[in-house]
Amino acid sequence: MRRRFLAAVLTLAAAGSAAAVLAVLFAPGAASARASSNVRPLAAAPVPQVLKNGIAASARRVGASVSDLVEVSAESAPTAPAGLVVGHNASGDVVSLFTSYNFTSFSSPVALLRGRSIAPYASIQPGPHGDTGHVQLGGVASPLVARAALDLADGSTVDVELVHAGHGPFAFFTYASDSKPTFPVAVRAYDRHGADVGSYDLRPDIAAPTR
Repeated sequence: MRRRFLAAVLTLAAAGSAAAVLAVLFAPGAASARASSNVRPLAAAPVPQVLKNGIAASARRVGASVSDLVEVSAESAPTAPAGLVVGHNASGDVVSLFTSYNFTSFSSPVALLRGRSIAPYASIQPGPHGDTGHVQLGGVASPLVARAALDLADGSTVDVELVHAGHGPFAFFTYASDSKPTFPVAVRAYDRHGADVGSYDLRPDIAAPTR
């Protein structure tokens, strides 16, 4: 299954449940030397109140405390943030991916990983000529992962900050770019010994949608 938001539609597959499909648009952001994330309470995040209310209602449906919800978003995308909201219920951490306009229902990190060590979820926003103009990632890393890095289109590599925003052992990351040379083309995960424990090719996910 491809982890992309095609033609401004988000499709998130959760294990044992139907896919949630939501209309979305991710905002652009400039890539930095290190892909850092903002981590703050959802209540304090620059997210539209109507969206906060919807995310809170979704959290309640899975038994997560609204007061514990934390937003994780790309530090390089200061306007119209998009990213992840992490909460906690009796079964453990739960995660919702969100944009300035919509969000997914909460799923467990295990469901999002689907047996992988790292799971990036990519979105694109079209440029003025119908090509890919902006790319944003949000993702989950298993406890095995000690370091994650992105291969960029210009041949360089950038580490992504792994943040532990929940109560469990899973880590989360974000990235945003509106510059083609710094679009991410692959994500790689490494354990604490530096061994490669997983990778994912992002090129199909960030390609411009075909008509």
